[in-house]
Amino acid sequence: MELDCLFVHVPKMNNRYKPFGDTLYVKSMAIGLLAMADKLQREGFAAQVVHMGVEYVAGKFDIYEYVRETRARVVGFSLHWHPQSYDVIETARLVKEKCPGVFVLLGGLTASYFSDEIMQEYKFIDGIIKGDGETPVVSLVDKIKKQDADLSTVPNLLWRNVGAVVNNGISYVAEDEEINDLNYMSYSLLKNHRIYIDVFGRSPANYLKGASPSFNTMRRSKPSVIMPIARGCSANCKWCGGSAHAHKLNSGRKRYIFRSYDRVLTDIRQAQEQGFGILHFAHYSHPDETAYYVELFKALRNENIKVDAYFECSALPTRELVDAFVETFTDRTSSVMCLSRMAPGEKVRKLNVGRFYTNDELFDILAYMDSKGVRMELTFTLGMPGETEDEIPKLVAFRKKILTGIKHVRSSVVLTSQIEPGSQWFLRPERFGIQTDLRKFSDFHKFHSISNSYYTHLGYSIPGYFRDGKSDSIELFRSRIQSVRCKYFCLLSGNRIGYGANVLGRAKCLALSIFWGLRLGRFLPGRTSN
Repeated sequence: MELDCLFVHVPKMNNRYKPFGDTLYVKSMAIGLLAMADKLQREGFAAQVVHMGVEYVAGKFDIYEYVRETRARVVGFSLHWHPQSYDVIETARLVKEKCPGVFVLLGGLTASYFSDEIMQEYKFIDGIIKGDGETPVVSLVDKIKKQDADLSTVPNLLWRNVGAVVNNGISYVAEDEEINDLNYMSYSLLKNHRIYIDVFGRSPANYLKGASPSFNTMRRSKPSVIMPIARGCSANCKWCGGSAHAHKLNSGRKRYIFRSYDRVLTDIRQAQEQGFGILHFAHYSHPDETAYYVELFKALRNENIKVDAYFECSALPTRELVDAFVETFTDRTSSVMCLSRMAPGEKVRKLNVGRFYTNDELFDILAYMDSKGVRMELTFTLGMPGETEDEIPKLVAFRKKILTGIKHVRSSVVLTSQIEPGSQWFLRPERFGIQTDLRKFSDFHKFHSISNSYYTHLGYSIPGYFRDGKSDSIELFRSRIQSVRCKYFCLLSGNRIGYGANVLGRAKCLALSIFWGLRLGRFLPGRTSN
C-alpha cells in the first residue's frame, strides 16, 4: 500500500493518574481527521489514519517503519490539545530524521495558535495548516504528489521556501456547504479501527496502561462517539481554548454554524453501523441553540433511530430542550444530560463562564430535569479565578444541597482546569488574577515532557487563594488544590457526601495505589490525590 497522506494521532503517552498509575491521555482523536482522510480519498488520493494509542494496545508497532512501508508522501500530525505537545513534536522529529523525504505537517488548535513559533523553532516541521484544513490539505497533497515546490497557493499554510518560513495567510474558512459535504464516520480509514471503537470508545478518559482492554472497558457496555454537529463555538468560556474568540484567532471563524439535519442523521446511522451505541453531543453552549436540537431529536424519532445520548451542556438547558431529550431518549438506559463546570459562587461564575446563570436558575432546571426522570452527571470546578479558600466550604454545601435534593444524579465530580492556549485565562492572566509560566509553545512542550506527569498539573496559580499566602508558586498551588480535592471531593467516594465518605474514598485510593504499584513493579507510597 502506498499512501499520499498518512494522518497520525499521538496521545500523551506517559501520563500519571493516581491511584492507578501510568495512563494514555487524550485518546480521542480530533473528529476532523477521518473527515479529511475521507475527503482526500474522494479526491483520488490514498489516505489513512494511524492512532498511536490504538497501536500501543494492538501490539508492537513502529511508526517510522510504517511510514517507509507505505511510502507516505505527507505525514500529518494532529496537534489539537496541548497535552499532546511533547509526544507529537518528538514523534514528528524522529519521523523526519528517519524518513527525511516525507513532508511533515501539523494541524489542530494548538498547532494553529503557536504556528509561527513552531515553524521558527522546530526546523523539522515542514508545514502547518492553520485553522480549517479540509480544502487546504487536498491542495497540499496534490502539490506534493506532483513534486510542485511552489506551495504559495495552498490556503492557510505556513511552509518553508529555501529555508525561509512563508505564511500564506488564512483564506479558507469552512462554510455550511463544506461541512455538510464531510464524512466524519469513515472508520475503515483508521488502522485497527475496531480497537478504537470497542476499546477506546468504552474506556475512561485515562486508559490504564497496566490493565487489559477488558479491565479498561468494564464500566461501559456501549462505545460512544462525539457527534460533529457544528463548527466553532457560540460562547466564550474563559478557560477554553476552543471558544468563539479562540476560533476567530486560530481560523478566522466569525460565526458558529450547524450542520444540516440530513447530514447529521446520515452520520448517526453510520455510527450505529460501526457499533457506536452512545452519541456524545458536546456543543450546547447557549439557550439559542435549543431549536436546532429540538428539531434534530424530532428527526431521530421520525426516523425511528434508537440510540443513547450523552448530552453535555456548558449553558443551562431550557425546559423545551429537556422535554425533547426525554421524549427522544426516555427509554434508553444509558442516556444522560451533563451540566459541566459549575461553581457555587455567582461572582466566580460571572467572571469565568460563557453564559451566566443564577443559582436560582440552576436549581430550577435541576428540579425540572429530576421531575422528568432525566439521569444527570454534574461536574464542578475547583480553583477558578475569583475564588479564594473561603469558597471551599461553600462548594461542599452547594454540592450537598444538590445531591440531597435531586434524585437522578448519576455522578457528581469536582475537577480542576488546565490553562489552555488561546483561552482568555492564557491571553489575559492579569485580568483573572492568574500567574502562569506557560506563555510559549516551548513552555507547553517542556511542561508535558516530564516522565509520567500528572494530568492534574494546572499550569497556573492564583496568588492569595489560600489565607496563609504560601501558595503563590504554581507547583505548590497545584499540590494544595489537589489536596483539597482529595480531602473533600474524593472521586472514589462517588455521590456519597460527608467526611466519612471521603475517608473511605481515600482509603480505597491508597489500596488501589498499592495494588497497581505492585502489579506494575513499583510502589506508590503515601496518600494520593485523585
